[in-house]
Amino acid sequence: GDRLVKAIPDRDGVVNRGLLCANGKFGFASAEEEVEKRVHRSLIKQADGTFAESGHHAAMMITVRNIMSTISRYGHDSVAVSLSARLTNEEAYMTKQLADRFGIRTFSFSNKPSGMKKVLGVDASLNSIDELLGAQVILVAGYHVKANPIMRVKLMQAAKAGARVIFICTEDNIPENVAFADEIHIIPDSIDFFRAMAKTLAADFDGEGIPGFDEFKKSLARVKKSEDAERIAKLYKEAKKAMIVYQQNYVSVECASLLSEMAVLSGRIGKPRDGIVLLRPENNSQGLIYLGITDGPEILDGVRSLIIVGEDPDQRYLRDLDFLTVCDTHMTKTGEAADIVIQSPAPIHTDGTFINTERRMQTTKQVRKK
Repeated sequence: GDRLVKAIPDRDGVVNRGLLCANGKFGFASAEEEVEKRVHRSLIKQADGTFAESGHHAAMMITVRNIMSTISRYGHDSVAVSLSARLTNEEAYMTKQLADRFGIRTFSFSNKPSGMKKVLGVDASLNSIDELLGAQVILVAGYHVKANPIMRVKLMQAAKAGARVIFICTEDNIPENVAFADEIHIIPDSIDFFRAMAKTLAADFDGEGIPGFDEFKKSLARVKKSEDAERIAKLYKEAKKAMIVYQQNYVSVECASLLSEMAVLSGRIGKPRDGIVLLRPENNSQGLIYLGITDGPEILDGVRSLIIVGEDPDQRYLRDLDFLTVCDTHMTKTGEAADIVIQSPAPIHTDGTFINTERRMQTTKQVRKK
């Protein structure tokens, strides 16, 4: 019938060529109706703190009335909508259109300010993942294997193809199962290490006439030298082709800016197999950026009413709220704290598109009716 049995990766797929992570292989089971904590109907919290089942329309009307009331009392900045980066572009677009009609802001809890954009004016990967297979040196920073397991396989393939893969990580984020790496440097503070690398690269860079270069070089004057940082910087610069891989939410904004500066200082921008692969936290994080949903939780100051679509953030963000509506497929901690819970469709229930790490548009097709 319409029961989901198995997810089989496409071996001829342009992007992953038959590779699929555990969530892709087995995660579809969470969309089954009988799965525990699956939200089957919209819910309204009662005076005693319990939920009563409700029709979709009634739950929506209570939410709309609250939005209008909060705006009239505290202004448009007192209401916001957060969107999961797992939503399709179409779902995120429609939600943003609705928020724009009310004049309220949209953001995602997974968003973080872009260090790359500060330097390059771009907030996206500069290269495709398969370009790693043609690089001689790959610097990997702030990489969490469980957050992006497919990248581990790609790095392993690059190492087999002859690339020198160097991991630079902190003690709280030591990569697992990366025996293929040539070097793993565990450092107390990655920013100091990258400053030392940038200082080495800047010393040999002819930045005459480039706005801001003199100031940048002066800012590195007091940075302590490091033998490892100096050696790796020279390896990176002298390689015929070299790339940087980092995960945005596992490095600081300043760190991401420095990595971009290093690519510029080495002349590795705008060339095949030279550049940066920027990994995002969720499967459609890049799609949200392209839709103009670039803010993160920093905008919550002054927000009194919040609509959360598909996210389960740290509960500290919910402390100062007067009203909370959650739209999700499952009951979460955030849902339990909400005044209204509205049932959302799972990815298998909808047609749409995502934009992946490579800025590639990918389609998802409905495989089961809601």
